Amino acid sequence: MRCSVLLTSAILVLAGCTDHDVFPPSVRIVWPENGDTCRATTTVKVVAVDDAGVAAVELVVDGIRLATDSLGRDDTFDFHWDTRRHLPGSVHSLAASASDRSGNIATSSVVHVVIDPAAGTRHRGRIGEDETWRAQDSPHIVEGTLRVDARLRLEPGVVVLLLADASIVVGSGGSAAFQAVGAADSFIYFSSASTNPAPGDWCAIEFRPR
Repeated sequence: MRCSVLLTSAILVLAGCTDHDVFPPSVRIVWPENGDTCRATTTVKVVAVDDAGVAAVELVVDGIRLATDSLGRDDTFDFHWDTRRHLPGSVHSLAASASDRSGNIATSSVVHVVIDPAAGTRHRGRIGEDETWRAQDSPHIVEGTLRVDARLRLEPGVVVLLLADASIVVGSGGSAAFQAVGAADSFIYFSSASTNPAPGDWCAIEFRPR
């Protein structure tokens, strides 16, 4: 009787081992392709497949997690990447990782893409007449010291990137206004034009009294 019990236990242990999933999913970025040029909001498409089902897919841009999707459709996971937050002409790396329901993780090959060099609008010198920066013309790139001596209005959704040592000076030569009012679903974004933004990349937004 004792031998029979031991044999039964061994069979149960072996059966449990064969059911354990040790194989990670298959994952790859199918759009954009390596070397492609991206503009505005780009839909990054990732295909992930696993026999036991994909639990989640994560998109990483330049080593930083952009978003995670646990739904997908027909093994395809879509991510909306706003390239307006990057300097036109800059190169960026995309990668995707997928996990299955057993915790196995796989990472795709890296895809390098270029932000359309012709995208965006550049500003420098002086604004002497009322002007509106539109979201569809983003990113708005500030070079050097931009002097605002009129009414400058920024639409909701505008992206402003400042180059190294750039600044915006409002009211340096007379009456001026700087209006930037975003919305709950369309805020206004200010950042450095650097690929890896850091404090001190650009100078300031300065308001001078009349």
